[in-house]
Amino acid sequence: MDARTRPCPGKTTPDPRNDLLRAALQARTGLDWSSTRGIDLYHRIEREMAGPISRELQRSYGLAVDSWDLVHTAVESLAAGSILRYVQGAEKPWAYLYAVLRQSALDQAWGLNGPCLDSLADDLATAPESHLTPMPTVVDLTVDTVLRHAPRLDSRGVLDTVWFYADVAPDRASRSRTLAASDEALLRRLEADEIRAIGNIALGGRATATPTSLFAGYLVDETWIPEDSDIHQSALRKFARRLDSTPLLIGA
Repeated sequence: MDARTRPCPGKTTPDPRNDLLRAALQARTGLDWSSTRGIDLYHRIEREMAGPISRELQRSYGLAVDSWDLVHTAVESLAAGSILRYVQGAEKPWAYLYAVLRQSALDQAWGLNGPCLDSLADDLATAPESHLTPMPTVVDLTVDTVLRHAPRLDSRGVLDTVWFYADVAPDRASRSRTLAASDEALLRRLEADEIRAIGNIALGGRATATPTSLFAGYLVDETWIPEDSDIHQSALRKFARRLDSTPLLIGA
């Protein structure tokens, strides 16, 4: 290493990701994930936070934690709430967010704080029944959305998988992806990763399920268009990329 670029003993090299994170969170109009800075931050979280955490938990604890879920949790955490305030006030915001995301993944994997997806079941169970879209309609709308963004998937397999999540999630929400991905009937038409990916889209992210769930959106309003929601559009694009499909964007 050139002496001019070698770090001085006792000094810590500043992490540019801290500046990127601070700048993104200090934007007067809020964090815009479609901006150059927002896209850069998203990809850094994906590559340098979610990926390493997922690999570490698999290597050290034998835990299969989906890096997509970690990215989604980070995005939601930076949107609002107490975590956002703590990240903004941290001396090293990147390291703080990394630690929070890692601990959250451990808690969810081991059930230390209770399964967050169960909150979706609670929310739906307490909603006025007369105001909800019938479940068969919710399933059909969810299947249509999945196939718009992943047209190469087996349509019958998608239908069976979405119905599986609709039937199982209210009682065993926290384990539904694992149960679905090991179901022999579903595996005849889809791969396990495809089944889990559909669960991510149908049920939403683990951190706060209801705001990111296709089920929840369609239950409240059958005319709802998920592509009109920035966070759902982001999730659907990620879903399509993950399955190596070509997304069909509304209005394109």
